Amino acid sequence: MQRTGWKDFVKFVEGQGGFLSNKLRQEVHLLWNGIGDAAWPLYHAQGIEPAGENGDGAVWRFKEKSDFRERLLENLL
Repeated sequence: MQRTGWKDFVKFVEGQGGFLSNKLRQEVHLLWNGIGDAAWPLYHAQGIEPAGENGDGAVWRFKEKSDFRERLLENLL
């Protein structure tokens, strides 16, 4: 299971052409750390789980078969 920090993500984005603006980069960094526009939370994506923090903020990991939303629904039933 691979962990991905902000610097890894920035390197990937820059390899794909970069952020469209510095303002967008700042907004994405807020979302990366679980703050910012609540309509687009990274932590709500299937398989994405927090894996800790480093000097740049949150570190995330992807677990293909993991979906916290299923666990939430199961607990409601």
